[in-house]
Amino acid sequence: MLNILYYKFFKINPFNFFNGSKLGFLFQVKNYQKPLGFIIDTAYFGGKGTNANTGYIATAYAELGIIGVIIASILLGFVIYVIYLASRKSNFFAFVTGSVYIFELINSSIFQLFLTDYFLIYILIVYTIDISSDKFIKIKII
Repeated sequence: MLNILYYKFFKINPFNFFNGSKLGFLFQVKNYQKPLGFIIDTAYFGGKGTNANTGYIATAYAELGIIGVIIASILLGFVIYVIYLASRKSNFFAFVTGSVYIFELINSSIFQLFLTDYFLIYILIVYTIDISSDKFIKIKII
């Protein structure tokens, strides 16, 4: 439902252009004085102070429209590829770390993933640390 409300709102209102985020300085546009979730809360739920937060697709659309969704989809492909590379070294490592990132994308913007959640450090770990064996993760069941 929230995805539809985001689309409905930003189809007729100006996009957010990353206002209030680290990417906002690139656009220098301030259409709103509130974070995205609170804009939708005000528009559809009476402004009760609830953050109507949604996943990466609606957030990308709210930021840049269809172009934002295309960019977010490309970034999602990159995230999945990095998790795949991690799985080639260690299935357990890929499952644990990949689950965190995929869960994050259900609740927030993919752009936030790259700016605040140390994804670049994760990429360095995948490429530099030898975790090629699952042998270090043995659990002894009695």
